[in-house]
Amino acid sequence: MGFIAKTSDCLKDSYINRHFGQWSFFINRLTGLVIILYLPLHIFINSIALIFGQEAYTRVLNAMDTPLLKALEVLLITAVGFHMFNGIRILLVDFCKMTRAQGVLTFFVFILSIALFIGALILYWPYITGATGHDALATKL
Repeated sequence: MGFIAKTSDCLKDSYINRHFGQWSFFINRLTGLVIILYLPLHIFINSIALIFGQEAYTRVLNAMDTPLLKALEVLLITAVGFHMFNGIRILLVDFCKMTRAQGVLTFFVFILSIALFIGALILYWPYITGATGHDALATKL
């Protein structure tokens, strides 16, 4: 069975079985794909300084200093956070025999992810609206 067929089955199951566990499974797969697609790009962009020098790296960072990319960073932070929280939930359920608490743990994964999204949005809001630039974000962090 190919990737497209598996993804189609996953979407069908998520639509038919509307419970937290199924949505958690689907979002975990989705965030995993986002992370896999993002990491090589991230490594390449950060290696520009080694390959082409500091000036080229600075030009790339300045070109990427757009409100859209800042908003995507907020979504990336949320995706990585959800993937991490859900991974911890899976470890607790599988290795600590917390199967009965699975629903509560899944609920907490969603709550923590929403809290992380809100926190990242608050932090990045001035940069998403274009009030400040990349240098100000780096000094704030």
